[in-house]
Amino acid sequence: MQYSWRTYGILAGVLALSFLLAWALPTTDILRGIYGLPGIGALLYALYQVFRDHAAHERALALQRDQQHFVLGVTSHMAKVAFDKHAEFCEKYIGRMQSGLSELFARGPSSQCLILASELADIRLSFRAWLMSDLQEKILPFEEALRKVGGRSISLEGFKDEKQRARVLDEIYDVFDKIIGLPGQGKEIDKRVAPGRIMDHLQDLLGVKELCVLRSTLINEAIKTLERKN
Repeated sequence: MQYSWRTYGILAGVLALSFLLAWALPTTDILRGIYGLPGIGALLYALYQVFRDHAAHERALALQRDQQHFVLGVTSHMAKVAFDKHAEFCEKYIGRMQSGLSELFARGPSSQCLILASELADIRLSFRAWLMSDLQEKILPFEEALRKVGGRSISLEGFKDEKQRARVLDEIYDVFDKIIGLPGQGKEIDKRVAPGRIMDHLQDLLGVKELCVLRSTLINEAIKTLERKN
């Protein structure tokens, strides 16, 4: 514990001088009592300062414990593994989704959407032990939309009636526009399905902003530690 030695030295000087004057000067008992008042005040303030230093010491210890727990949590093995798994999932899922979107732009809606949906689902399921349920709920609409387009594209081959085919085609292209992030005619983008929204969810999972803040905090703490040592 770090004491305020300068303050204690001043208080000790006041206390000693006060009692020395009260004891050495030839005066009445009343004046001796008055001379001794600063010494009593210095003694009381010294006790207050002791409690104050102790409280500051306890706060410093509590802060140090919190920092140790913080660093331990960040650097623990499971925390590293969990983050690495999240990063690997996001990299694979976004990579396949982006390449799939390029294919969709080139070919248009077709049964290939079923293959893309299946591959994305395989990636998601292979990491399901490391994914929060709320994230899976956010990306499922995208996969379901792909399946719908693929399934309806296959079923379109069985329709002979032109009106039925036109209705199914309108339905397919309506969902397809949502998948590639384009608003349908007179409609807004469905943010649950739009790929840009899905990427935002995956980036939130990685906590890029939080990691930047964390890195800055750790660097600042390391600098403070070096400055204290020097």
